[in-house]
Amino acid sequence: AVATDPEKDIGSSSGSSKGGKRLVPEWTQQLGEAALDLCVLSPAEGPTSLLVLAHHAVFCFKESGVLKFVKKLEYNPSCFMAFIVDNYVHVCVASHTQNLLVYRESELK
Repeated sequence: AVATDPEKDIGSSSGSSKGGKRLVPEWTQQLGEAALDLCVLSPAEGPTSLLVLAHHAVFCFKESGVLKFVKKLEYNPSCFMAFIVDNYVHVCVASHTQNLLVYRESELK
């Protein structure tokens, strides 16, 4: 992505600038497999969490990009939903075998 540079626009006679500053990510992570779904949890108090459902795992990252937990899956997930209860991330994962698995962070409940 390219963002406009306001300093170049001031000195430009035509008012349009073809150059700009490049946007750089604050953090990146290599999952090793394709992401199927994403979920962002932003509680009123406490840190924001980013959850990623992949083909064989659920990844949970802190807002800073640090890996909070990962749960390896032994089945083929179809979708998931996440929520916070008592400062723990709870994840419901549905599988293609018509099962719903509920985790408290990485522990199956």
